[in-house]
Amino acid sequence: MDENRSGASGHAPSGSNELMKMKLCQVTVGAGCAVTEEEEIWKSAISARGALEERLLLGCNKLIIRNEFREEKRCLLDQVQIRQLERAAEVFDYEQLERCVYAAYEGVRREYPRDASVLYRMAEEITRVYLRSVQGIYEAEGYQTELTADYLFCNTLQELQAEVKKGLKMDVDGIREKHRIYESAVVKRAKDYIYKNYMHPLSLEELAEQVSLNPVYFGTLFKKETGDTVINFLIEYRMEQAKQLLKNINYHVSEIARLVGYDDERHFSKQFKKRVGITPKKYRKIHL
Repeated sequence: MDENRSGASGHAPSGSNELMKMKLCQVTVGAGCAVTEEEEIWKSAISARGALEERLLLGCNKLIIRNEFREEKRCLLDQVQIRQLERAAEVFDYEQLERCVYAAYEGVRREYPRDASVLYRMAEEITRVYLRSVQGIYEAEGYQTELTADYLFCNTLQELQAEVKKGLKMDVDGIREKHRIYESAVVKRAKDYIYKNYMHPLSLEELAEQVSLNPVYFGTLFKKETGDTVINFLIEYRMEQAKQLLKNINYHVSEIARLVGYDDERHFSKQFKKRVGITPKKYRKIHL
């Protein structure tokens, strides 16, 4: 008898726990529009998903029916919002990314106050713009699915926004850590390329391509490491080479301009005076 009582009392809490777990479950059913043709079943599936997404506005534990098929709204982000997201992503500024997410959702909620589907689409669109911006820096192929996989499990707008921000933050932190290891090596490679090719036309984009980085991120990284912009570093190095050549009487100023990467002698002279304080000809007179 004691053993039976012990067994009964031992199983009762376990059963109660299972019942409690079931009570905590939230079940929402989305039903799509009716279709009469087999080839239109996809419309019913999309409208059912849209009905399920309405739980963001209507709450969970409901049967939600969407009787009509709605085309997905494209390009929820405007060009200004896209550019702001791109700029924040290119320099891995998570705080600015967070502000962009908040502003994007404020705008879409004002424009589509009764359509929860756009809230999910916005999450996917933000993620897509972010990944597109960092592709040159970070291997993003197939990563969008990983970042957006949990979006459909969010039951409130607050959960959805938090999930978007969490995914972006984890990715930004991961990239920062990944690149911190070889930042100095990247800058060294860029400098070496400048030393060997300063006599040719060079741009920020070309130098960034040489080190396989996004131009904006590369420029930010270079300045962080050297305290100087890429282009200013290039010009200063050209001027140093020009000084050495000006000490050789065999070179005409126009020839020196070409040798240090300038097709236009006047532009070269202007840059030289701006950096050195005197014209190339005066510099030559002083140092010969």
